[in-house]
Amino acid sequence: MRVQIDLLVKLQHIEIEMRRLRSDLETKSTKFDNLDAEIVAYEHTLSQEETLLEALKKKYREYERDAHVVSEQIQKSQVKLSAVKTNKEYQSILKEIEDLETKSSQEEDAMLECLEQIDVADAKVKSKRTDFEQIKADVQQEKVEVQRDITQDQQGLKTLQVDWESVAESIDPEIINTYNTIKDTIGGIPVAAVSNAVCQGCHMNIPAQMYNELQRADSIKKCPHCQRIIYWKQDENRPK
Repeated sequence: MRVQIDLLVKLQHIEIEMRRLRSDLETKSTKFDNLDAEIVAYEHTLSQEETLLEALKKKYREYERDAHVVSEQIQKSQVKLSAVKTNKEYQSILKEIEDLETKSSQEEDAMLECLEQIDVADAKVKSKRTDFEQIKADVQQEKVEVQRDITQDQQGLKTLQVDWESVAESIDPEIINTYNTIKDTIGGIPVAAVSNAVCQGCHMNIPAQMYNELQRADSIKKCPHCQRIIYWKQDENRPK
């Protein structure tokens, strides 16, 4: 029976390691997805900056077009000025030219301001494009490393699964059923060591008689408190 108990303990250690690897795989898979999300998020930010730059360029072209229209209007008014016959018409056209020149000045000011905004936005886009390329390179490298770790964990799980099946085949089916039932019931480890008459699963003392029987390892015992399968572990202060 001692051999069966040793095999149960080994089986449990394998399952604990398998759970750890599955947890690591889940964490690493999430990290892998987050790295992709990081690229998408930064790409979206870059796209917004590029859209803003294009909007400013479009706005500048509109100012430029309006300024050209005003310039043509001024030229037409100046031609009209040379053909007027009355002082009233002359003054009216002069006022028209003055208003157009004011508007032209405003358009030029708006164009200069827009050009400054374009320069700032263009510099920001160029900087973000450079950053984006570096981030993509960094993320790609990190993804390679994460994928390598994922592959290693997956291979580790396959190896552990083979070990688990090998150990499980050597354990009495009835004992395996008891083991699985306890595992499903308590939702944790089903086998616990007993050291110095204390169950390491629930940290409660077990009866002296049971403790003595446990050391003989001639049958499967359960902790009377937590119902785990228990086995004797050499007392820390007791010579081997």
